[in-house]
Amino acid sequence: MIFESVDAYLTALRKEPAKLAVVSIMMAAQARKVSRAGIERMLKTGRLTEIQIAGTRCVLAKELIDLEQLEQDVVARVRKEIEKAAKLGVSHLFYQDIMTPVGLSTRVPADRDRIGKILGEISSNTYEESEILLSVLVHKKTAGRTRPSDGFFNLARSLDISFDDPDAFVAKQTSEVLKHYRRRK
Repeated sequence: MIFESVDAYLTALRKEPAKLAVVSIMMAAQARKVSRAGIERMLKTGRLTEIQIAGTRCVLAKELIDLEQLEQDVVARVRKEIEKAAKLGVSHLFYQDIMTPVGLSTRVPADRDRIGKILGEISSNTYEESEILLSVLVHKKTAGRTRPSDGFFNLARSLDISFDDPDAFVAKQTSEVLKHYRRRK
């Protein structure tokens, strides 16, 4: 949508304020915690709609809000999948097990980044709620012993959790998570 003047935009806004409220591209980038280029990609692919007001490029605020809600829904669905496994006593899942149900692929780098952020958010929340790191159950597929990705260990350190032996830490956290969720059946 292009409005040649601010007055034209304000006239349209008066008729449909919720539909036409906008934020600048830079504000959208801040809200999404991405770069301006990230917002530009979203505009190019149609995930966001550009509104021009007297030559100033903006993004529809409602679409930003809707995207945030969609992301929170995905986080909730992933958490629910991991919690279901924990209640059943499953000691580990692989990334594909939690990514496929929410439409993400282990083969797409952007999806791998996204699931890392999702798992980080989930474990930050469960640590705050119950001092457990739920994402300890999500492992990389490797030959031999499996374990969570480096992002899991980085998150633990960022939460001031110290450990010397990563495998012992994973075993202890896994035990704590399974014990916690068995009590909640």
